[in-house]
Order: sequence, then structure tokens, then C-alpha cells
Amino acid sequence: MLDIDECEQNPCKNSGYCNNTQGSYQCHCLPGWTDTNCVTDVDECASFPCLHGGTCLNNNGSYTCSCPEGWTDRNCNTNVNECTMFSPCVNNATCTDTEGSYDCSCDPKWTGKNCSSMNYCLSSPCSNNGTCNNQPTGYNCTCSRGWSEEHCTIDIDECKKPIPSPCLNSGNCTNTNGSFYCECPVEWEGDTCETDVNECLTASSPCLYDTTCNNTKGSFTCICGSGLTGRNCETDVDECLTAPCLNNGTCNNTIGSFNCACAQNWTGSMCEIDLLASFAPFSGG
Repeated sequence: MLDIDECEQNPCKNSGYCNNTQGSYQCHCLPGWTDTNCVTDVDECASFPCLHGGTCLNNNGSYTCSCPEGWTDRNCNTNVNECTMFSPCVNNATCTDTEGSYDCSCDPKWTGKNCSSMNYCLSSPCSNNGTCNNQPTGYNCTCSRGWSEEHCTIDIDECKKPIPSPCLNSGNCTNTNGSFYCECPVEWEGDTCETDVNECLTASSPCLYDTTCNNTKGSFTCICGSGLTGRNCETDVDECLTAPCLNNGTCNNTIGSFNCACAQNWTGSMCEIDLLASFAPFSGG
């Protein structure tokens, strides 16, 4: 059987090479094209060929890279030597090429990326650790905390009213040069008296006689229990004042409690049990 040469019909598009085979044909596509007849464009951008932040634009059968400043070539992989190509550093500055950019070492009188701006900050005009910022025709100062005015020479009085005091919880504010300090009540601590002192964790608990201490904001409370009273459970309640001992028993007050010395023939914590009644003979009816 005679083979039909399909290549005579030019089935391979976009300059693809056609190879006739027995009963068929095969297309060898140029880079950038694919499928049986080389009609489908390959999206090269899917493989991210553009380096160093370059932007990829796919087009028919190929792609192009839009390179950022400092890089060139088809895939943005060649560093541009700005120092030799453009001589960007002026006013006798020294240019050093870097990957994708360059650096200028300026004479002290000059500043800026290309050493093209007068360095008005050369004389360090900003006091008290203020930051000097060069401007086109001068400079301004960014003052550190606690200082103000053009050259950062005026101390800010943080304690002065009507500014709210920085010292919290009734702390006493004292102004200093460029700052302040707080004298805190004993119940508070920290730079601005912001931290509650946990009195219950001190070496000796404020609550006496092993009673329970509960810390509160700026203070504490004691759970005294029966027999003790006072802010620190320091006062013993004299239970004998209420004559708790019965049947002529003698009351002895103790810390947080009491005991009874019972008269003859009586017993119990409050002398309430008659011993004679316990041993009285039984009389039947």
C-alpha cells in the first residue's frame, strides 16, 4: 500500500519541522510551541525564568523579562555595573558596585544616595541624642523622648499639669533632665507604679497566726476565722467576755480560742455534761 506523505500539507505550524512516518507524521516543534501540530504556545512564565524580581511576560512562542534596576540580560541574571556605566556618585565620592545596585562613599560634607545633597547634619546640631535629618535646604531634628524644641535642648516636664501624670496609682512624679521617676506607694511598684505588690508573697505574711492572705489590687485582705479580728488578724477575741463556760466553770482565754476549767462533777468543752447524772442509779417503775 502506498503511504501518503502528510508533510506535503504542511501540518506543522509555527516553523515546526515535519517528519513523515508510515501511515502518519510527526512534528518537531521549535522552543515555545507544543502539541501535535505545534499550535499551542508554551507559557514559559510558569517556570519563573525571570530572576531577581524581574517580571515575566509570556508571548507567542517565547517570553520577555522586564528587569528591575541593577539587572539585565534575557533572564535578569547579569548585574549592571552602575559605577562604570553611569558614574552616579558625585562630589568626589567613591562608587562601589554591588549585586543589583551600588554604594557611594561620600565626603563628610555631602550626603544622599549619590552624594548630591549638602550634609547639614555634619556639625551634629541636634542635642541630647536627637536624630538629625537632612533636608534639601537645611535640616530638622527628631528629638529623643523627654526633649523638645528645634535642637532638642528643652526638657519636657512630664510631671507638669495639665498633662496626666505618668505615675499611676497615686505615685509621686519627679521631673529629671529628659525623663522622670516615680515614687510609688508601698502597695505598687514598677517604673510608673503600674505593678501591684503581692503583699501575701512577702517574707513575712501580713496576716498573723497562720491566717489566710488574699492579694487585691493595691492592697490585701486577711481571712481571720473565729477568735481573731483586725486588719491583720492581730487582735484576739476574748471569748470569756461572753461567759461560755457553764455550771460555774472557769473560762481561760487563748489566742484565737478559749478553754474551760470545769467545776467538780462537770465536764465537756463548756462544762455542759453532768457527771453525776451519767452515773445516777436506774430506778424502774
